[in-house]
Amino acid sequence: MKKVLAVEGQDWLHNRWRNELSLHSNGQVKLISALSVDEAAEKFMANHDLDAIVIDADIGDGAILLVEKFREIFTTGPMIAIAKSEIGKRALVCAGCNYEAGTKESVPRKLLGIFGL
Repeated sequence: MKKVLAVEGQDWLHNRWRNELSLHSNGQVKLISALSVDEAAEKFMANHDLDAIVIDADIGDGAILLVEKFREIFTTGPMIAIAKSEIGKRALVCAGCNYEAGTKESVPRKLLGIFGL
């Protein structure tokens, strides 16, 4: 089972990603949702066995700092930057994300590709 922390402020996207991942991975991917920077920090600390992190630059002012903090512990794992703008994604990549999703809707496909599922 792959565990993914998804940091995105829109709950409907979490539900959509969860459904798509379940369908296309035969239940092999568990999505842990965080709707804010604070919730993301709490869930990150409670789940040290994550296989990937997805983070939205539009989550708030703390997104870049959050990526930098995550990268101190989650040193080599996949961190996927998402945002409405290319500038937001690039800022997260500069902060430590090592992947980008083309659109927020493409996150499940990106994760499945990274995991080889």
